Amino acid sequence: MKKLVSLAITLMLILAAFTTFSSPVSAEEAFDKWDGTTYDTSWYDPSNTTKTEYTLTKASQLAGLADICNATANKTPGHFSGCTIYIAANLDLGGYKWPVIGNDNNHSFGGRLVGRLGGADGKSVIIKNMNIDTNGTSQKNVGLVGTQAGGGIENITLLGATISCPNNTTGSFVGYSKFSQCTYKNLISDADIICGGAKWVGGIVAYSNYDENIFENCVFTGKITCDSEATIWVGGICGNTERITHFKNCYVGGQINAACVQVGGFVGFVTAGVTVTFTDCQFDGVVNCTNKPAGSFVGDVGFGAKETTLTFTNCFNSGVTINAYPYLQYQFSWIGTLSGADGGQAMVIGLQNCYSLASFPVAAKCDMNRLYKVTTYDGTVKEVNSTQLNDLASISMPKVVETGKCLGSNAESALLAFDFKNTWAIRDAKYPVLACAVDYASGEFGSADYTWLDGTKDTFNIETEEQLLGLARLSKIYDFSSVTLKIDSLLKDQITKELFGEELANKLKSGITAVETTAEETTKAPDPVTEAPKTEAPAPETETPTETSAQTEKPAEEKKSGCSSVITAEFIVILVADLGCAWIASKKQK
Repeated sequence: MKKLVSLAITLMLILAAFTTFSSPVSAEEAFDKWDGTTYDTSWYDPSNTTKTEYTLTKASQLAGLADICNATANKTPGHFSGCTIYIAANLDLGGYKWPVIGNDNNHSFGGRLVGRLGGADGKSVIIKNMNIDTNGTSQKNVGLVGTQAGGGIENITLLGATISCPNNTTGSFVGYSKFSQCTYKNLISDADIICGGAKWVGGIVAYSNYDENIFENCVFTGKITCDSEATIWVGGICGNTERITHFKNCYVGGQINAACVQVGGFVGFVTAGVTVTFTDCQFDGVVNCTNKPAGSFVGDVGFGAKETTLTFTNCFNSGVTINAYPYLQYQFSWIGTLSGADGGQAMVIGLQNCYSLASFPVAAKCDMNRLYKVTTYDGTVKEVNSTQLNDLASISMPKVVETGKCLGSNAESALLAFDFKNTWAIRDAKYPVLACAVDYASGEFGSADYTWLDGTKDTFNIETEEQLLGLARLSKIYDFSSVTLKIDSLLKDQITKELFGEELANKLKSGITAVETTAEETTKAPDPVTEAPKTEAPAPETETPTETSAQTEKPAEEKKSGCSSVITAEFIVILVADLGCAWIASKKQK
């Protein structure tokens, strides 16, 4: 009997332990879900004018905040000015149409909206499934908050947000930041933003229009799609910075597809006469602009009666940018266009301890005759004019770091300026990312190498897996049909649909036709125009180069027996011979 009792107690303890540690959802992970119709305003007492803090724990209470702000006009200083609204629980907005807190400039929100999960200071909350759709309406200034008149937003992560707006000022968190200084800190968004003719679009805030607005530890990993040329300013963090603005520890890893005018990985347009600083910032995303020059950090910079100043300190460009500028080497620039009227004040550009994974110039295009003051690596200032744009690019060119030298622990010595203990995180076999983004940064292209990309050439050599990853990422937005790619044959099996997409991978592989050879060949790859692969087999049915020339004989000891294959593809690719085996591709004749 004692044994049976002991066994029963043991089983009960095991069951209790299992129940305790296998609970699928902890208290902190639980989400309070909105029903789409309830607007709880009971937490607010308008007669109590001395209260400065409120705590919300339900999604319906957050909807109630929107209802309070939108019900009564109060242009400035905005509803809840001087107050802090804490969100103490994770919220699920259920995919229902979100009403937007402060839906225009006359109904703005002027307080601080701060995540405080479980009542713990600094602990972020998650708001998931926010859905904003203003199609068919005149609604503008959209985001979690439509118009922000002061205060700011902190410690909130938006997951699974979808925003569709054809009108002005569309952002994940804020449409229009105006009337007073705001701080945006510890904000993360993976929103899918679709806009038509919206004038300003931002991954975090659409329009930043007050001096000393601060963006700190902000992360955007979502997608922005703008298919209308009526859309003007688009950025991964801000569409437009109208006043002095500071970006610190901010990361963009999302994708921007835009057919509009000013597009940047961080900021679409910097207004003339202002100062914008970037400190410990990283562009790790993709910008695809089909209309005008775009930039990895800034799309367009204006000039005016005052100096316009941009400074980059400890910044890392590990993403890719494609724009309408005809020269490939400038398509990947940090800044798209330097624009404005001729004459006037200078543009001041400073890049200190900034790095790229390839030779990306600081600016792609200059629209006016103007003086530029460029801060070089040693801190000196050089003056150049618009006719010396190439000098501008070379003088202030960010340092290029070979991917192999900044992967994993090598990054600490390769990128000496970065503070790896506090701000940046080292990843195994990948290049570093900002610590605030390490849990959200995609690892798919974390070791991509772009050093093979040289805009002065029309033939590129792909010799390592890291370079192939770089090619795969670029191939999603860039058409390589006008250039020749030479890819090491050992990488053939790495050309997969997961990397290149099914259609492109099939194009690369489907044209390969094995051709048996008995002749000994050198390891030199045949020239795609003047040489044809040696073979004694009948010519394949697919089209092959018709011009031939004899290969140069080498000493017998250097000859290697091998095989060759012929690829016919939609664009030129040469898989370079290795150990006597070669695959060749030629552009299909129309």
